[in-house]
Amino acid sequence: MNLLPEWGEFDAAATLPPGPVRLGSAEHLMLFSRMLLDTHDPYRPAVIDWPELEPEVRDKIVSLPIWDMAVQTEGRTGLFVQTFAETVRELGSGTRRLQTGLVRTYVLALAASLAVLFVVFIAVR
Repeated sequence: MNLLPEWGEFDAAATLPPGPVRLGSAEHLMLFSRMLLDTHDPYRPAVIDWPELEPEVRDKIVSLPIWDMAVQTEGRTGLFVQTFAETVRELGSGTRRLQTGLVRTYVLALAASLAVLFVVFIAVR
């Protein structure tokens, strides 16, 4: 059973579900995704209507030490984001196994503590 709609259903031409939708349902996912896709405005510096700067003003801005730092930071940030996305994708299943192991350890420690308390209670009584 597939709970998620097909990608074609996210298309702007697809019909919207009528009436209220249940939070967390496939219809809710489709509406949420459609809203994000329909309203997304990607950041494209090349198409922004930047104000025209006089050559000496532009040269002054580009000559500031912070300019090189900003350009380098922007490049590094792009690499960090890409690396982080790949790492999260790879670690997803590992994290799930780790969390399951931690919960199991916690439950065992709790059970052992309760067993010790029970033995002490019986011995004192």
